[in-house]
Formats: sequence, structure tokens, C-alpha cells
Amino acid sequence: MTVASRLFLRAVPLAGAAAVAASAPAALAQTAGVLPPGIVVTASIDVSHDSNVRRFGGSPYLTGSAADERATPSIGVTINKSLGRNSLTLDATAGYDFYRRNTQLNRERLGFGADLGLVGGPCVVHLRPTFSRQQSDLSEYIPIENGGRASLNNTQQTQSYAGEVQCGDRYGLRPLILGTHAVGTNSLPQRQISDYRTNTYGAGVAYGDPIYGEFALRATRSDTDYPHRPASFGNGTSSMRNISLDFDRSIGARLSGSVGVSYIMVRPSDPVVRDSNNFGWHVDLTATPTPDLQVAIGTSRNVTPSLGNDSVYQINRSYRLNGSYAFNSRFQFSLAGSISRTRYAGSIGYYGPIMSDATLHMLTGTLTLKASNRLNYSLYGGYQDRNTNRSIYNYHSYFVGLRAALIL
Repeated sequence: MTVASRLFLRAVPLAGAAAVAASAPAALAQTAGVLPPGIVVTASIDVSHDSNVRRFGGSPYLTGSAADERATPSIGVTINKSLGRNSLTLDATAGYDFYRRNTQLNRERLGFGADLGLVGGPCVVHLRPTFSRQQSDLSEYIPIENGGRASLNNTQQTQSYAGEVQCGDRYGLRPLILGTHAVGTNSLPQRQISDYRTNTYGAGVAYGDPIYGEFALRATRSDTDYPHRPASFGNGTSSMRNISLDFDRSIGARLSGSVGVSYIMVRPSDPVVRDSNNFGWHVDLTATPTPDLQVAIGTSRNVTPSLGNDSVYQINRSYRLNGSYAFNSRFQFSLAGSISRTRYAGSIGYYGPIMSDATLHMLTGTLTLKASNRLNYSLYGGYQDRNTNRSIYNYHSYFVGLRAALIL
């Protein structure tokens, strides 16, 4: 995971998770790493075949159009610069998906995330906006009952505006305050009952030490409402209180990581939906035993709204293991595996039979050829499957693709 991605996901997990999920096969085809300093502009083309683009109905071979090919041309900009005492990290992409058969899924694919650090006296202000827009990731959506292919034709958009202020010396105690406004919307009118708005605010204290690393203790409250959910479906609002402790440290040049634990209390306004008191966490560790080998492991558990389900909130748990090996200066192979488990609370069965829980497995292998300092080719392939409490929502698919990226 890049430095920028880690900052965005920590500040605004709702938007960050949606953006990553929506572009999973393409994202897994790229090699993760720290953003290079300066400004980098990259043009790319990604062509892939998927045995079940609809992510629905168990066997992908029930209809001929379940298998399809997709081409995605895109351009990306990364910025990692110091501006005097200030700093800017930015990662933005713009592309378009073209499907050969399921043309109703043709859609723009936009992503943006930034962290602007402004220094004023003893205080540092971090502004972290994020934005994503793309065809909904169908592995996270329930098709509308009797809706046919049109029920999959939906553009998902998430945006958030986060800020945090810390005051004090670099090493020692630093009080902090933070706030985030996040919005998720669907373009299909029948799915807009899942549109949400979340406001988060809180305070805490951070501590930095050159030997022990960085700690941060935060207490936050998040209020979520669904502005388009009819009153006849019940009150979908909820309040979440979160007490979290995060720790970051690098141990030499070979091991780095971040760890966090939190206690999450969810209080839905609808008395039919049960309260939830749970622990959350995130662990991301990266080891570089040799210059040619890198291994990363991660796990997380959090609570978010859902754009693809009619639930009041969802509890997400994930496990990740990635490894990459450079055979030489030109060839590199990487393998990425993940298990994501989701439990949906307060579903009302608006789209069809209630999906209360889902488990998604994904495995991807990528071979990258560095043709020159500016041109890379990546051949990737993998498998994914979803198992739920309703067999009608289960699916599996195989995918293979080729990506070419040129640094301009």
C-alpha cells in the first residue's frame, strides 16, 4: 500500500474502501510502492477477459454474455513534493471502461486523493479530499429482483472532505482535532435508497518519538443518514462512536508497518436494528528480506455504510497477503491474495432476498516486464468467488489481462 493510500484510508475509510473495491482487478495488476518524489504522469491501457462480469447467479456459463472483454485506457498523475515547510501528496486517475458485449457497463473510472500539509506556527493542518466515480463493483452489489441487466447499470460515486489539526513539536505530545464529511450516491433511481451522508468529528492526542515511533489516540463520533430512504422502510440513520489507538514505525530498512485498534459502538435509530459493540483493527506490515523480495501482510475490521445493499450499516473484515520477487532488473512477479467478509445489519429486502453476509476470495498473479525506464508491461490473471447466505448471490469468475503503462 502506498503512503498516500495509507493516509487516505486512515482519514476517510468509507471513500477509500469504495474506490479500491471498484477497481480491484486493475489495481491488483499494478505493483504497490511508495510514491516517487516529484510529479509523474502515466498513460496506460488495460485489456482483460472475465468469465463472469455480472458477478451473479452461481455458474458464469448460464448465459453467453456473462463472459466479456474490457478495455480501459487511462491517465494518472502522482505528486509527492515538499513546498517549503508544507507538503503535497496527490494521486489521481481518469479512464473509461469499454465492454465488448455488456455495453451497459461502459463507464468512466475516476479517482482522486490528496494530502496537503500546511504548517502554521506550532500547528500542522492536513487537508485530505478524496473522490471516486465508476461503474459499481458488482461483487459488492445485490441485483434488483426482476430488474434484469438494467439493475446492474449503476454509477457509484463517493467523495469525502477530511481535515486534521495537530499542534506541538514533532517529538512529544500533540493535541489534535479532526472532521470529515463523506457522501456516497448511486445513479440508478431504484438504488438511491442506499445513498448516504456521514459527518465525523473528534479529538485526541498524538505522540512522536525518534526511537519508539508515532502514536495517535483519537475519539470520534460519526452520524450517518440515508436521505432517499422512505419512512415506510424504517429510520436508517445511525450514530457510531469510535475510540482508536494507532501506531506507525519503521524498523530499519527491512521492516515497516502500522497497527491500530479501536472500540466501535454503533447505535441505529431504528429499534428493530440491533446495537453493535465491537473491536476494530488494522494491521499493515511490509518486510524486505532481500533487495529482490518484498512481502506484505494486512488485516482490518471496520464499520461502514453500504452503497450496494439496503442495510443500515455493514461490518467489514479483511485479510491480505502480497509478495513480489524481482528476477532481475527487468522482470518481476507478484502474487496477491485476500479474503473479505462482510456482515450486513438492518437489511429490509428491498432489492430481493436479504443478503445478510458475504465472503469474497480473490487471488491474482502478475508478471511485469520493465521494457525501459518509461515503459512497463504487466500480464496478470486470477480467480475470485463470493459465497453468501443466499445461493442465488453466489458466483465465481476467472480473469486474465494485459496492461501497458508509459511514463510521459
